[in-house]
Amino acid sequence: MMRILVDKPILLIPYLFVIESFRMQDIVKNVTLFNGTSFDILRKAIDRDNFTFAQVEEGVPLSIIFNQRANFSCFYMKARGGDYEIYISKDAKRIGTLCRSLSITQDIVSPHTYRFCCNYDMDGEMLTVMRTDKESLRLFEIETLECNEHMTVLKNCSGCSGVCNECLQVDDKCISCTENPTAEECSYFCVKDCVPGKCRKNKTCSLCKPGYYGAKCQKCPNGTLCGEDCLENGECLGHCDEGWFGPDCDKKCSSPCRNCLLSADNCTECYYGIPPHCRSEKFTSDDAMTMMVAGGGGLLILTFLFICFLNIIRRLCVTPPIHSYGFIETQDNEMMPLPHSHQYTDPEPPDDYMNTSHRLSIDEFLLRVPHKKLNHGLQREFKRIPHTMTDSYDAAVDPKNKYRNRYKNVYPYDFSRVVLDTSDIAGSGDYINACFVHGLEKRRAYIAAQGPFTEETVLDFWRMVWQMRSVKIVMLTNLLENGKMKCIRYWPNTETRIGPFFIRTENHNTSRRYTIRHITIRKGIEVRHVTQYQYTDWLTTRVPANVDSILMFRNLINCDISDTDGPIIIHCSSGTGRTGTFIALDYLLTEGTETGTVDVDGCIRALREQRAYAVQSSDEYGFLHDALVEGFTCAQENGIFEMDVSV
Repeated sequence: MMRILVDKPILLIPYLFVIESFRMQDIVKNVTLFNGTSFDILRKAIDRDNFTFAQVEEGVPLSIIFNQRANFSCFYMKARGGDYEIYISKDAKRIGTLCRSLSITQDIVSPHTYRFCCNYDMDGEMLTVMRTDKESLRLFEIETLECNEHMTVLKNCSGCSGVCNECLQVDDKCISCTENPTAEECSYFCVKDCVPGKCRKNKTCSLCKPGYYGAKCQKCPNGTLCGEDCLENGECLGHCDEGWFGPDCDKKCSSPCRNCLLSADNCTECYYGIPPHCRSEKFTSDDAMTMMVAGGGGLLILTFLFICFLNIIRRLCVTPPIHSYGFIETQDNEMMPLPHSHQYTDPEPPDDYMNTSHRLSIDEFLLRVPHKKLNHGLQREFKRIPHTMTDSYDAAVDPKNKYRNRYKNVYPYDFSRVVLDTSDIAGSGDYINACFVHGLEKRRAYIAAQGPFTEETVLDFWRMVWQMRSVKIVMLTNLLENGKMKCIRYWPNTETRIGPFFIRTENHNTSRRYTIRHITIRKGIEVRHVTQYQYTDWLTTRVPANVDSILMFRNLINCDISDTDGPIIIHCSSGTGRTGTFIALDYLLTEGTETGTVDVDGCIRALREQRAYAVQSSDEYGFLHDALVEGFTCAQENGIFEMDVSV
């Protein structure tokens, strides 16, 4: 057990002082764990970037050592909710004297900003931050605050008789209030349909409850055309009443349709029959097409396969370094959301990914998998992987984005979500249910996306394709499965205008298990070409019976990949299950041939930090292992491994 020496408290008479303003990082000598161990990543706690962080294990203090003695009074700290103690020491050998104990009462997942002063004016050569509530310490930032007068008596927002979200204890002013506060700083009252905490001082509202809009929270137009929610200007929010469609909900669906999208006969729900045309046949023409090899189309795709084969035989079941991890379908499972808070930026690849306790050589991996399958080891291993939300998702639960999430609680994290450009479409939003996922040697190698399911999400999807300059789309679902619509047909056969884009399917080649479509997308005078790869033999209710076809499908996608291409966009229905398993397969096959080792557990853990609830099914976890065994065996037989690396 670590023994921490604490200086005896020293009584000082408070006095007025003026400290010379300095940035903490300017005088830092080192940032270490209290035992003296130093890592470069620990400096993220003082890099003046609120979106990066240093993280240490439960019970381990983080110490900042200065190259000179400095005078300290007040601090700015950004950290997750929890209990903290901050110490100042006159040397780097002892943890020192307690500066302040903090209890940040907001939720423990999201980062919060806290400003505080020490119990009295202090000076020293080392500052130590410790979390005391048996949770790991994730410190986004700590910095000194310039104070003209030290606080001799700590305040607790007593000047506010209302409820404060945050108290700036340097000057004891209430930053913001919730509900309908009566605090001196917040003496105003909003209409009852304003979201708590969103009331301005002029009694107007910045965010209304669902069903209301505008500064005075007027009721949305309802009944004949519009559904229950609307935009700030009162326009419908993409949720029309039954039997109506279109931006203004003023177009009527055809008679068999209960609800429709894009066109009157593109049904999403039927009074009778099966969508999208409400026919009684077991299979639609599009489904039938994906189950056969068309004469000419089959010949073309076989030719394409042969051209790729020479490339593939050198790499065979793997491709150039691309990094990502996998997810699992959740449309029939409802997960409870966690509290939410601030927005993040592009994440660093998780530092604990290279977990040597789970990393195996390829030979050892191939030997262990059959044994694990015999005694249910894979199921037990899968259940041990943490399965919770780890960061905030404010944008996803914003009321204006409500109808852009198909499945309850399947949300992108704020820090990893794709943020759409709104500059070229008036009134458009920046939200889409899609996440960036990093590659082995390329950041943002993939985008894991929810499948389009409404007219609005179709436009958002193509906005993302254009903005990210993506040239490959991987679709891992059928339009219909077991009579349920899993994804709307977002690619038109003939040239169709979707927002500012003109989109057309030039041609397609169909085999038994997948279809390849070549699509043209035009905006203004610029024309781009996108290839869509749809795998049709992987249903929500079962994994593919044969791993060979999914390996060949992967090879097709990676046959002509270029480093200059935008991220590969991968989607199923929810963008979690089949999407994630496929990404994990691609990443791990690449990792194995590049390094000679593989870490499935670490891959899934890292994936879940970028896309929540990744790989939820033990069946898909088992299928992933089967495909990896086949892929690595294939690679060994063909001499793909260039190095013999042992763990």
